[in-house]
Amino acid sequence: MSHPITLEPVVLPCELTIYQAATCYIELSEKLVREGELALDLHLVTDIDSAGLQVLLQLTNIAKQRGSEIHFCHVSASVQNLIDLFALGTDFGTQEGTPSL
Repeated sequence: MSHPITLEPVVLPCELTIYQAATCYIELSEKLVREGELALDLHLVTDIDSAGLQVLLQLTNIAKQRGSEIHFCHVSASVQNLIDLFALGTDFGTQEGTPSL
């Protein structure tokens, strides 16, 4: 059963590319492990590449392995477009997971 998000979302910066990926991953994975659950607000993300997408996927995998949850809220068009391109909507809970090319 789904419950409302009561976590304070972490607002990600406007860029989530290879240049920010390592730092972002370390900070967010530590927070996820420490708090057991994580909410990510993606509304500011206007520049994301495959490295940024890998960070989000790995955080999702960590949450699944630990039996916890990660919530994505206010997904920006840039993030959604990349999710759609790689047909990962089901992994992020944003759509059916079919590519829209």
